[in-house]
Amino acid sequence: MAEQEIKVSIIVPVYNTEKYLKRCIESLINQSLKQIEIILVDDGSVDSSGNICEDYAEKDKRIKVIHKKNKGLVSARKEGVLAAVGTYVGFVDSDDWIEPDMFSEIYDKAVTFDADIVAEGIIEDRKGNQQYLKNTLTAGYYAGKQERELLIANMMNCEDYFCLGIQPYLCNKLIDRELALKHILKVDEKIRIGEDAAAVYPIIVNARAIYITNKCHYHYCIRENSMMWSKNKEEKEYQGMISLYRHLQEEFTKSGVLPLLQKQLNRYMINNLLTRIFGKYADYKSENILFPFEGIHKGESIIIYGAGALGRAVYEYASLNNFLRVASWVDRNAASYQKLGLPVDEIDALKADTNVKVVIAVFSKKTMENIKKYLYTKNFMEEQMVWIRITEKEEDSILTELQNG
Repeated sequence: MAEQEIKVSIIVPVYNTEKYLKRCIESLINQSLKQIEIILVDDGSVDSSGNICEDYAEKDKRIKVIHKKNKGLVSARKEGVLAAVGTYVGFVDSDDWIEPDMFSEIYDKAVTFDADIVAEGIIEDRKGNQQYLKNTLTAGYYAGKQERELLIANMMNCEDYFCLGIQPYLCNKLIDRELALKHILKVDEKIRIGEDAAAVYPIIVNARAIYITNKCHYHYCIRENSMMWSKNKEEKEYQGMISLYRHLQEEFTKSGVLPLLQKQLNRYMINNLLTRIFGKYADYKSENILFPFEGIHKGESIIIYGAGALGRAVYEYASLNNFLRVASWVDRNAASYQKLGLPVDEIDALKADTNVKVVIAVFSKKTMENIKKYLYTKNFMEEQMVWIRITEKEEDSILTELQNG
């Protein structure tokens, strides 16, 4: 296919995903939009992934394969963008898959609205149990000065303490190739936490026009969770957070929007810190051993309500330390988490016990309030329920430490 006919370049970083790679590639070659190129970047795989890429390239001339030494996801994406010739670029992880009309639909929106970015939702796929997650910002076209300012002012944090206006993923977006090239090449290859956000949010800030759709075509496949909390792991992830924070501050400063985004950025980073390296802050207060949850003391029994990112972080930390007893861990979607091997019980299993505290491990205030209403029906008392509490002073102290590295 001639380069001028290529509408979308789909970039797929590949690293040791032989078990899932064929399904991923099949979902790409079967796209209803045919004027595409598929760039498979084999990032030094040591399994059969590289051979699988070559086999498909022989069958479909739209496929390019790049083999390189292993340098990580950011490096692989850079190689892919540099090789791309399409008007727009999209990104797919090699262990995920997409529905057949994904790129035809978002390309149509990009052309119809002359948009630099089309952002849609995402499907969290837990072994067949699917949850559709849409962007919080209202679907529609954001192009004028006022509309873009509204979007930027809410893209990382809106309404609740942790409410993403636009999801930080690259994989559920179509992006003008030149815009993507400019900002993805800037991302420090040392960033191993928040690699997507390091590119996505600067791209949004510098986009001329953005279209948000409520459609969801991308299957983000969540697999078995491994409980591997350790001080060494936390230190590596903390260093990654330092790099991400500095990168975003620098990019927002260059674009002249840091004053508008600083509070959002701070909240975004706090929430990432709590979900990725919870143990670093759990003993932040001497009188409290499960910060940012108030009133949890050594030797107490807790029920963890919530198995999302925060709930998993709390469970991982608490279950691996002997100064707390996890009486139970519950979630309304327990069945889907059980398929991943997580010991999560149905909420109906809850029984009132005056000797336990219920840690409501969710970020959304609205969700927390609904959980409280349910707990009242199970005869739990208000004083047993604990939720996130972080003062501005505490935020400032945590982020000053992060900024100083």
